[in-house]
Amino acid sequence: GTETAFAVSAEAAVWQAQGHTVYPFHLGDIDLPTPQNIVEASFKALADGKNGYCPNAGIPACVRRSPQMSAPLTASSWGRRTWSSSRAASR
Repeated sequence: GTETAFAVSAEAAVWQAQGHTVYPFHLGDIDLPTPQNIVEASFKALADGKNGYCPNAGIPACVRRSPQMSAPLTASSWGRRTWSSSRAASR
């Protein structure tokens, strides 16, 4: 696919200019501290050898279905659906 981070960044800037709060997770690094429970879980995952890519379909324990969605909700699809839903709700 094509890189969409810059397109999302431009749309997020417009959204923010309209007075909405935008947390820039879409491009680069954010200056929020990592919560301690995430730091500890990361160290545990590394110690347990979980340092590779997850399955393309998502991590089975994390994949769930929502009655409003016809496909499983995975990390990669969540952002697209959330962005589309928030944009549609604002119109």
